[in-house]
Amino acid sequence: MNKLHEIIEHCKRNDHNSQKLLYEKFYGYALKVAFRYVFDYELATDITNDGFVKVFKNIHGFKSMNETQEEHMLLGWIKRIIANTAIDELRKRK
Repeated sequence: MNKLHEIIEHCKRNDHNSQKLLYEKFYGYALKVAFRYVFDYELATDITNDGFVKVFKNIHGFKSMNETQEEHMLLGWIKRIIANTAIDELRKRK
């Protein structure tokens, strides 16, 4: 199960091992996105984790047209979720 497409499909079936693989693969990227909005490491990690909860909750809605572009599309989708989670957190704290 090395292909990203297979991991995503297993995540859609709520497979915890696949969710862990996806989380570990994209955690650093998501943390960098969160850190662009908040300049506090602990808050950025909280936002990243909250964002991944949303990713796994809504992964059934992720559709890729092309397997060759799937990673690029997934990165954009994760980026949007993390950014929106960070903005929501900032609004809540204001």
